[in-house]
Amino acid sequence: MQFPIVGRSLILAISLTLLCKTQGKWPEEARKGAAIFRQTRKYESLAQFVSVLKKGDSKQAIFAILGEPDYSPSSGIYYFSAVETGEGQDCPLGVIVEFDEVAENEAQRDADVRLLESTLGEICE
Repeated sequence: MQFPIVGRSLILAISLTLLCKTQGKWPEEARKGAAIFRQTRKYESLAQFVSVLKKGDSKQAIFAILGEPDYSPSSGIYYFSAVETGEGQDCPLGVIVEFDEVAENEAQRDADVRLLESTLGEICE
């Protein structure tokens, strides 16, 4: 999907605003972990960030700091995968985050979606 220059500028401005608002939410170590994860996809850095997540955290804030998820098997469930695999070498390590995506419209969904649960470990289906 292509956006005109004005549209791209607006999207960038909104993304930067969200990122700035989320920067103070989590401890410095957790923010560093998220930044390292975005660059290297290392499990240890992802675990460092996930350790501070709590029920009720905003989907927008989590996505703003971790980036887009790798996979979503169904509405409200998202996978962030690391480069390492688990014991059996078949399943990647990462986090599964589940959000309450019950919302009446898209605008409400973006603003009000909250974390229900996060599960750190092997991601296997």
